[in-house]
Amino acid sequence: MATAHSRIWQVVALSDHLAEAEFVVQRVLQLRGPSPTTPPTTPPTTIGIIYRTNAHAISFERLLVREGVPYVLAQARSIYA
Repeated sequence: MATAHSRIWQVVALSDHLAEAEFVVQRVLQLRGPSPTTPPTTPPTTIGIIYRTNAHAISFERLLVREGVPYVLAQARSIYA
């Protein structure tokens, strides 16, 4: 049985980075719970979004802001450091 804290991976084919961002943000909203004023189903500090390029960050940020989801943009690290 899966719980809210289970590690479940899902592969979804979407048409472009905008559809990808929409899908991910909708999933974040589902995990957050029925309302921003009720306790979250999944603690927000356990949710992360990993994207391929910095250019994709803008799509995620716009949708997160639109939906009122607080977020922190982590600093990129070089794989060669």
